[in-house]
Amino acid sequence: MKYRPHWALLGVGAVIVALLFTYPLWRQFLKGRSPVAAFSGATDAQREVLAQMAKTPGAAATTYVAMLTVVPAPTNEQPTPALPDAQVIGTGEFGEMDAIHTAKGSVSLYRSANGDLLLRFDEFSVTNGPDLTVYLSGSANPKTKEDLSGGGVPEFKVGPLKGSRGNQQFAIPRELTIKRYKSVVIYSESLATIYSFASLQ
Repeated sequence: MKYRPHWALLGVGAVIVALLFTYPLWRQFLKGRSPVAAFSGATDAQREVLAQMAKTPGAAATTYVAMLTVVPAPTNEQPTPALPDAQVIGTGEFGEMDAIHTAKGSVSLYRSANGDLLLRFDEFSVTNGPDLTVYLSGSANPKTKEDLSGGGVPEFKVGPLKGSRGNQQFAIPRELTIKRYKSVVIYSESLATIYSFASLQ
């Protein structure tokens, strides 16, 4: 029993020597993992975007977690709706802002004989994000939150996006002066970021 402290000191010494010899292997854990390096499911281009977002606390992690999920649009909105004597008064194609903020698909704006307006997305998909919302903008080429109210036209909030993938449609108030709006925008409310837009022709 009287030799126990002696063996304890030898044990502590052995551990210290082992740690010194293996320092190159475990020193990275003292520094902590790079948050961007942890995004194993992202492409190199997406990691570059996430690295730029890392300046805003929580933005990169929130964006990354959201982009890993797909939210299907309601199945009852997949068929094109039958509108009485509807005419297409505007069309556009969604595009890419960068490797994360990107969407595909077409948008069509319909006006029926009785004046009703309908916004329709077909073959639509977007990188999922938090609080994605559909807006109409007076700018034909919006890039930032400030651009939403471009051309001196206040932005119009259509409503929450119904899914990150699949056809979907949105009713627009008939009293809205629709010709003032030049684009349809997918915008993240919580990140104050435009994910994509489609210029209306």
